[in-house]
Amino acid sequence: MADVENRVPCHPDTVMRIASISKSMTMAVVAKLWEDGKLDLDKPVQYYVPSFPEKTFNKEEVTITTRQLVSHLAGIRHYEKATSNNKNNRNNDKEIVSKEIKDKRNKTQANSAADRKDSSSTDQFEADKEFYSKERFATVQDALKIFQDDDLMFKPGTSFLYSTHGWTLVSAVVEAAASEPFPDVMRKFFQVMGLKHTYLDVAEPLIYNRSRYYSRNGSGNLKNVPYVDNSCKWAGGGLLSTVGDLLLFGNAMLYSYQWRSELAMWSVQPGTTRNWGRGDGYGMGWVVVPSRQEYGGGDVQAFAVGHTGGAVGASSVLLVVPNKVSYPTAIPLDSELAHHTPSVPNSLSVFSSLESVVPQSSDVCVPCGVTVAIIMNLEDVGLRRLAMDIAALFCEI
Repeated sequence: MADVENRVPCHPDTVMRIASISKSMTMAVVAKLWEDGKLDLDKPVQYYVPSFPEKTFNKEEVTITTRQLVSHLAGIRHYEKATSNNKNNRNNDKEIVSKEIKDKRNKTQANSAADRKDSSSTDQFEADKEFYSKERFATVQDALKIFQDDDLMFKPGTSFLYSTHGWTLVSAVVEAAASEPFPDVMRKFFQVMGLKHTYLDVAEPLIYNRSRYYSRNGSGNLKNVPYVDNSCKWAGGGLLSTVGDLLLFGNAMLYSYQWRSELAMWSVQPGTTRNWGRGDGYGMGWVVVPSRQEYGGGDVQAFAVGHTGGAVGASSVLLVVPNKVSYPTAIPLDSELAHHTPSVPNSLSVFSSLESVVPQSSDVCVPCGVTVAIIMNLEDVGLRRLAMDIAALFCEI
């Protein structure tokens, strides 16, 4: 139901939060700016965002790049600040940091404000507070203030930490590279892509077919979730969409992949793991499951990319499974990436009309594969396995 209290059913145009699938959409914009020579993924972020503080780790000056940010390799924290207990944070596939924080959230919602203030876990409370932020940020620059002065979790490029805040910094880079406010950049992207029912998650505008959002209490009963303002994380988890628009976006990416090989964006970055399949990891704004066959004659793991999302009152997944093309299995060497300069057309041709690198024949159609999109207006629902099972059924047809 889109609205349980008023008995409004869901339908194909029901608009819901897509949470971290916002990262994949933002990555398409990053890719286009890179392709157009307006964005260099390997320049320090301060080249585009001079206000962002220079960083050190263990008293050593370090550099953060956009390439690191889009793969969660920059050391920017998620909702928890740097503590000795942050290791459990690193392999979370949802917007919330860890099971401990989810349990904390359920408990604190049932307690009074006084009980929350007396909590013995200040760090978890602060992380919970950020997840449920009600603060309106006028610009992405303002949203950077949430984390820009915090310590890095590790030296950039040496480890992996899923970070929605890192994508807020990506949005500031996009804003500078595009020379216009990030919300305007995204609205133009929606228009170009034909995503007529995709929006920034703002409370005040009338958005037709927008759903209500729910979670379950300790007894398993539905309840309305509290109001939140997602202006702190447009790029990382602040968009609304429909299943139809997500399918359009997924098919566009499928077409792009089969028209120009996605060497970088859809390749596993070293040191990243997401537990979607054997040898999987994070690429650039996407979870990547490489094609693998460990034993001759054994099961073949099909190449796939996707993203899950978990927001206040919402769960989502987008899965893209190409076929009839050669699948990448690892990140290209630095020498290969070096060719992707602003003066040379690179592999991220999201909207390109350049010549196809896929041989055209009677058994290859572009786009060719399966795209699965599932969105729910219910919090903390795991949808990845369901999406993969659905994709497997269609791949057999």
